[in-house]
Order: sequence, then C-alpha cells, then structure tokens
Amino acid sequence: LPWRRDGSGDAFIQALRYWWELVPPRRLFRRPPVLSTCWIISRKVLEGAGGFQAVARSITPEAYFARKAAARDAYSFIRASQASGIASVKSPLEQRTTAIRMRYPQLHRRPENVLAVSLAQLTFLVLPFVLTIWGLFMGIGWPAWIMSVLTSLLLIGTYEKMLLTTRTGHWALGLLDALIGMSFDIGLQHYSMWQYEFSEVDWKGRNICIPAMHVIPHLPKI
Repeated sequence: LPWRRDGSGDAFIQALRYWWELVPPRRLFRRPPVLSTCWIISRKVLEGAGGFQAVARSITPEAYFARKAAARDAYSFIRASQASGIASVKSPLEQRTTAIRMRYPQLHRRPENVLAVSLAQLTFLVLPFVLTIWGLFMGIGWPAWIMSVLTSLLLIGTYEKMLLTTRTGHWALGLLDALIGMSFDIGLQHYSMWQYEFSEVDWKGRNICIPAMHVIPHLPKI
C-alpha cells in the first residue's frame, strides 16, 4: 500500500476501494487484500501458479496469484511508510476509471452477484444509518434504534481507522464519507456493470470488454 503524499486531497473513491480490501475479514474467505499499485511476485511462484496464461482473461491477475500464494502462507500485504519513498497520487478521474474497470470483474461479471451484493450492502451498511436518522423522528423502538446507532458507529469507526491509516482523506471529511460512501459504491458497481455489458471500458487506450448486447441495424439479405 503506497504512502499517499501530503496535499493530494480527499480520495473518496480510492478510500472506498481501500475499505473493501482492508476492513472485511478477507482471510476467512482466503481472499487476501490486493492493491496493484506496487505489487511484486517471484518468478518461481508465478510460474508455479500457471504463469500469465492462467490469467489471460483476468482484469485483476494479481488477485489470483495472491490467493495461490496465501494458500501456502507465502503472501504479505505491506503498508509503506513515508521513509520508504513509495508514494501514490491518483486524481478523482483516475480513481473513478479504476473503480469502473475493477468492480464488475470482482463480482465475476454476473448481474445476479451485483444484485446480491447490493442487497447485502443496503441491509448491513446503509440501513443502520437510515434507521438511526429515522429513529430520531419516528418511533422504531429503543432496542432497534440503539442497535442501529451502535452499528453506525462501528461502521464509521472502521472507516475512520482505514482513512487515517491509508491517508486517503481528512478525518472530518471521513465522517461524511462514511455516511454516503456505501450508497455511492452501490451506484458505482451498477455503473461498472452497465459499462461492461452495454458500452466500453477503456484501459490504457483500449477497450477491455466485449459487450454482451449488440445492435444490428438490419437483417442480412437472404
């Protein structure tokens, strides 16, 4: 994880990506955190996992190799310090482009996965904030409201911890980001799905997706 330089501003979209990589208990699912900004693998491990041929159609090949290495306890995720000299700065446009390129492939390019994950996000990440605010004006019962408040504080706390650790924004902005970030992430992953299925996804000057739907102006002559 590169050190984020001072003065690079709030990295809202990048912070969301870091949250997904660092906060959930990914080790339980054997999916270690992966950020490809600075990623190193030995040739022996790479070839032992099938080489680049094994990930010829993958948008995030490093995730595949990380899983293979983690299965043998041979993978480490390192956070750079300011003294290391490994730093990163991404503009909001670059952050958005990266998110669009990665979100739908991370869900295996399956619309049903997008639906399932979105419903889970709405239930466990967005609903607690809604119930906390709603409970201030409408009666939802003290037990439900207290649980909503505690869950919201837990989500804000993990987001703030990630924000300060990765230096992707000011802590005060993080309070607001945590409230709207998950809702924004749901919209972003739907937009990524739309781009892959019906439009184009440009990466390094080329389209990396083949839309499933095609428009044929007219039928060929018999």
